[in-house]
Amino acid sequence: MDIPDKLELLAIVILIGVLINPIYAKAPDNIETERMVIVNSSAIKAVNTPIFSVKFAPLGGLIGEVDAYYLYLEKLPQIKEIIKECESKGNPNVCNAEYGCTGGQGLYQLIPTTLKYCEVKLKRQLDAFNPKDNEECAYWLAENEGLDHWGKEDTWWGSYNCWFLKVLNVIKVN
Repeated sequence: MDIPDKLELLAIVILIGVLINPIYAKAPDNIETERMVIVNSSAIKAVNTPIFSVKFAPLGGLIGEVDAYYLYLEKLPQIKEIIKECESKGNPNVCNAEYGCTGGQGLYQLIPTTLKYCEVKLKRQLDAFNPKDNEECAYWLAENEGLDHWGKEDTWWGSYNCWFLKVLNVIKVN
């Protein structure tokens, strides 16, 4: 077998391998919220949107998940005000009524582990009782991870029962 025949055989083996074993794309490690989407059955496109919170799935079903997510971002300042009112009534010095300062702290009632998590994500030290720091952490959490940090329908903690319907009404009003 001469060289051109070997190259042709190698090309056929590679082609068969690609057809049998699809190639999977991996998002870069430094982009946590990347999602890969197949476009035109072969091209792969990265969409930089965090995974949409299941809380707003009914809205996502009406207007599409990505559109609903961007509507959520547009309304995020109003949503944060609702959560802040439910969590602390706007008092930056408040601690959790039941667990004290080992529980929620400040405007958005951030627990110490969540505050440390935000310090890593925001790459700086935060003070839970500094309104600017508490706001910045809450905004990062809400923008990147949704509202689950403030409770879910099936949790005993958080202020979900206070904010959920109010937030849903804000998002539905377009």
